[in-house]
Amino acid sequence: GAHCKSVHGATKPTYTLVAKDVGQTLGFAVHATDATGTVTAYASLVGPIAAAKATLVATAQPTIAGVARQGTTLQASDGTWNRKPDSFTYSWQRCNPNGRLCVPIAGATAATYAVTSADAGHALRALVQANAKGVSQATLSLATAVVS
Repeated sequence: GAHCKSVHGATKPTYTLVAKDVGQTLGFAVHATDATGTVTAYASLVGPIAAAKATLVATAQPTIAGVARQGTTLQASDGTWNRKPDSFTYSWQRCNPNGRLCVPIAGATAATYAVTSADAGHALRALVQANAKGVSQATLSLATAVVS
């Protein structure tokens, strides 16, 4: 999500993935305009996109349980996969308030994460890597609310 580009012609509420999306992360923005101006809202990022013939695919994004507040602990779920993974690894990310422009948090590699003062004003997400019989696939969790 750090270097998003518009997908030419993708202006509808649905989008069909294409081969060049593989390995990419997709985001969705909605622009609402009225007499007072335009406001943009952002959906959570999705991806990295698996290849069409991938044998390990996330079928639902991981979620994060807990309150995004300094001093609390958050828990990333594993998400849902098309087959049962043997193991998971995690990498927590600190993002801008829209849940984009994310950077890895050094040392945050467990399913849980203790929210710190450095996280204030940021959304958090986890990159969950599933491993099954020599195949590996990553997927991003939904973003938290902005940490207070």
